[in-house]
Amino acid sequence: MCTVCCESKVVCLTTDIPKVDNPEVELEIDRQGEELLIRNIVLDEPENPLYLEYYADATFVEGISQEAKIVIYFVDRNGEVLRTLNVQLSREVLRLLRREVGLGG
Repeated sequence: MCTVCCESKVVCLTTDIPKVDNPEVELEIDRQGEELLIRNIVLDEPENPLYLEYYADATFVEGISQEAKIVIYFVDRNGEVLRTLNVQLSREVLRLLRREVGLGG
């Protein structure tokens, strides 16, 4: 279970964390009605990738646009950070995200 936090971060409550440091991450964007669903596919194990999904709004997209990355925290039930993953975003991806939430390119 993942959720947006602090305008530019994502927190995932799970013990299923990437098995390697700095894995390749693919990004998918889906629109579900008025909401924007972002899916990060963490390719830490090619035969068993880790899927992270969360809903984003214009505030979140504006926040990640400033840093050109998404910071994802994997936390346990006690709130302890088990791993942090930085997902770098290309200009093309940022333009697409901004357009999808109505911020323009």
